[in-house]
Amino acid sequence: MEVRRKALEAFYGGPVWQANRDNDNVLLLKPVGPDFDLDQRAPVGAGGDGPGFVAVHTHNLKAPADAAFLRFFRTEMEPVLQAAGINVLAPMATEASANTFPRLPVRENLPSFVWFARFPDAAAYDRALGDLARNPDWTKAEARLGGG
Repeated sequence: MEVRRKALEAFYGGPVWQANRDNDNVLLLKPVGPDFDLDQRAPVGAGGDGPGFVAVHTHNLKAPADAAFLRFFRTEMEPVLQAAGINVLAPMATEASANTFPRLPVRENLPSFVWFARFPDAAAYDRALGDLARNPDWTKAEARLGGG
């Protein structure tokens, strides 16, 4: 958490944040799996279209994500996501530690589960969501989750 505090001081005091700030909906999260991988950026100066489109999905939970919930996500939800062409890059859950950077207010007492996925473009993301919407296994799993 101390490393987080120092990094946030540097980021939120910098010119990029000052020009584009928006901090009224913040969750403090932690990785919950060994496959946490958002750092797949192109090298500095590389040409091309870039890494594509990254989607973030947040599920508000009734209780913190425990081992049973993570097993449910891995065994019931993730296979359906994969069938629709969605590969989860970084599953994360609410971190219960104290906020060490009070300048950035964090929503507390809101257990959440968040996952990230990358697509070539927004159209590919829309197609994948359409495939999910038509899959009865997704509807059933999402109902067990509480709606997403």
